[in-house]
This record gives sequence, C-alpha cells and structure tokens, in this order.
Amino acid sequence: MKLVKGLRENAPSGKSPYLKELIDSYNNLGMLELDLDNLEEAEQLLNQGLKICDEEEVNQYDDARTRLHHNLGNVYTELRNWNKAKVHIEKDIAICRNIDHIQGEAKGFINLGELHSRIQKYGDAKLCYEKALQITKGLEDEDALVDQIHQNIETVTKAAEVLEELKKDEQKLKKLVRDTSDARGTSNERKLLCEQHAWLDNLIEKARMISAWPKHKEFSKGKKRVTNELREKEKQSDALLSIGESYQKLRIFGKARKWYMKSWNMYRSIGNLEGQALAKVNIGNVLDSCGDWAGALQAFEEGYRIAVEGNLPNVQLSALENMHYSHMVRFDSVEDAKKVHEKIDNLKQKLNQHGARDTVSDYCSETESEGGDASDKMLDQEDSGEHAANTYSEEPDDHVVLASLVHRSRSSSNTKASKIHSIQKKVDRSCDIDERTREVLSKSCSNQSGKRRVRVFISDDEADQSPEIDQSKKKRTNRTDSLSTSGA
Repeated sequence: MKLVKGLRENAPSGKSPYLKELIDSYNNLGMLELDLDNLEEAEQLLNQGLKICDEEEVNQYDDARTRLHHNLGNVYTELRNWNKAKVHIEKDIAICRNIDHIQGEAKGFINLGELHSRIQKYGDAKLCYEKALQITKGLEDEDALVDQIHQNIETVTKAAEVLEELKKDEQKLKKLVRDTSDARGTSNERKLLCEQHAWLDNLIEKARMISAWPKHKEFSKGKKRVTNELREKEKQSDALLSIGESYQKLRIFGKARKWYMKSWNMYRSIGNLEGQALAKVNIGNVLDSCGDWAGALQAFEEGYRIAVEGNLPNVQLSALENMHYSHMVRFDSVEDAKKVHEKIDNLKQKLNQHGARDTVSDYCSETESEGGDASDKMLDQEDSGEHAANTYSEEPDDHVVLASLVHRSRSSSNTKASKIHSIQKKVDRSCDIDERTREVLSKSCSNQSGKRRVRVFISDDEADQSPEIDQSKKKRTNRTDSLSTSGA
C-alpha cells in the first residue's frame, strides 16, 4: 500500500494511476483485520476504501465497490449492527446484478439470509436462500454453492422449529412462575423453584442453539434469580457465567467481564476449580476482544494453571489453544507458540487414549443433580470448541506462515469467544429437541465458527497465481470469484 501511495503522489497532476490497486489494498487489509477478529480496524480500512472510491469518482457499479460493500456487510454483521450490514449487503447485491455477476449476486443473498437468521427472522432468511438457489440455476460447476444453500435452508427450517418450541416453553415457564408465587411459604415452594431452574436451563440451551442472545440473557438472569432463592452457590455461579456469555455474545464486553469476574469469585469461594478455570478462560476471551492482549494471555495462563491443578484435561486444552492463539497471532512469538503447541499435542494424545466417552465423563462436573452431559451438545453461533481443537493437528510445527496465522485466527474466535457451549457447566436435559435438529444446528454452528475463505485481490496479470487461503466452509459467504485485474 505504501508503494502504491508513493507512486500515486508522484504522478502527474490530474491523473490517478494505481487507483484500482490502492482500493484493493484497503479491501485486502480490511479482510485480514476481519479475519483476525479486529472488527473496528477492518471497518475503518474498508470504509477508507469506499471514501477513495467517492473522492476519485469511481463508478457506482465498479467491481471494486462490490468487494468493499461485501466485506463491510460481513463486518457489520459481526458487530451486530444489523441496519448497516443490510445496507452494504444490498448494495453488494445491486452492483453484482448490474454488472451481471451472477455468482456474486447469489452469495449476496446468502449473506442477507445469514443476517436475517442472526436475528431469528427465519422466514426472511429462507426467502433469501431460495432466491440465491434460483440465481445459481444459471451457473455451471457450482455444486458446492448449491449444497451450501440447501444446507442453509435446512438449518433455518430447524432453527425456526426450535424458536417455536422456545416460545411455547417460555409460556410454560411463566405459568410455573405464577404457580411458584402462589406457593410461597409452603412445602411445595422449593420443588417449584427447582422446576423453574430446569426450565430455564432448557430455555438457555435453546436460545444458545439459535443464537438468540437477548433471550439468552433474559433467561440467564431469570436463572440467577431462581438460584439466589435456592441458595445453591454452584448453581448461582453457573448462572453468573451464563450471564457473562450473554453479554459477550452481544459484544457488551465490559458487562461480560463483570459477570465472569462475579462467577469466578463465587466459584473460588466454594473451591470449584472447574468453574474458576472456565471463568478465567472466558475473561481472557473478553480481554482479547477488547484489545488487552497481555491481560488476555495472563488470564488464559491462569485458567490453564487452575485446570492442571483440578486435573481438567478439556479445560486445559481450551486454555492452551487460547494461549497458542495469543502467542502466534497477537504477539508473533513463534517460539512460545511452538512450546504451547507441543503441550496441546501431548494433551490431545492423552485424551485420545482415554476415548471420547471417557473424555466427556472426565470433563463434566461431578454434580449430577443438574442433569446429563451437555459438553458435546452445547451450540453457539460464533463457536465450536471441538472444531477449534481439531485445527491444530493440521498446523505446521516449524514455520508460522500466513496461512496458519489466518487459519488459527478465526477458529480462535471459537477458542477466543466463549467456550461455554463446549465446556459449560451442566444443564438440565429436559430439552426435548430431536437429534436431527441438534445435528443440523450443530453443523451450522461449526461452519459459522470456522474460518472464512479468504481471497486476496490483486490488480495485475498474475491474478491466476494469487494465493488463496482455503479454510472450512462458512455459512456466510465471502467473495471467491475471479480476481480483479487492472485491465478488467
């Protein structure tokens, strides 16, 4: 970018050479920041690219603009700024339609469907996916894209079913709350409070499955109220942890840290090492999102120390993965990253020797009163712990190249974002969702937490030699079409 800027500054007056290259440079840097979960930096770079387009009077339907709008749509979706995301996605679609870019238009509708899905407007999401499917009929060799659209349609169909169940269960909970109020001071009061707790765990899980984070927060705070009345500190701690997760997913990081700290203090007061370790890892996640990378690494290391003390291998793995991410991506400390990676490999070998079932059993809380194991079923729009762990086996031990940096960076937002869904305290298994629905939504969550396919746009004749960092398929698409060239 500096070279392009220098060439442009020294160009004859009235001419704007290398304009395409400069705009694409801002787009590429914005994508990399998005890839590293530095959303505000990505927003700034991509908007600067659009500003240059306006200053240089670049055609409103130029392909450079569509890439910027496409990526800004993704950025604002992650920032939960739904209105701005919708504006940019629709501009992306309009430009692609105008320049007869069929694949780009279809992917724009996929992104618009994802946006509607994020706010539980599943009917609108399905219409967008069906529109994308209709558009792709005019394309050849796009089987993967068609399969992705069909998968998205199935996902929102199942999510809509979960949403309806959640609404019905919420009405049942309200009746139960009224019954509990009527039973105040009687021998039946505690029994009804325990039933409320079970229903709230059920609702919290369903809200997590469809990423309905405002509802998740509401139910988590309801759980806090009930556990306070039950006066069971472990359940109270779990409720505080769940509230922290809600705020983290809503990107209200100050409050997320506050509630995670409250949960950590309460877990510490009762000597619950698992809870302390989980809270520390989640505090690290929040600090990383706030840009306090040193504080985040310290929290991850503390979480790892506590997990070792408590002999909690899965929590150890989570903490190590976050430490690896911090060393490799945040601090570019290759040697430290290698050391942590060796610990990860050794720990995973030990876990594999115990077998999958024993791993889950060892990892779960010893308190059986709250129900069955949820460590392999908790779902989250941004995360998948197992997916994040598996990516390590594919990373090189000797050289940290761009591909590994980018690959780890986004799957790290699985390990980087709240690990609650995969290493959460147990919830009541009263959830009556069928296994097919769980499977579909779980797959959707893994795809969302996986890495985007990153395309670096160049503006010369070497377009076909451009490196492409191919990561796991993302539910929301990024532009993967032909590269721009200065002669295009």
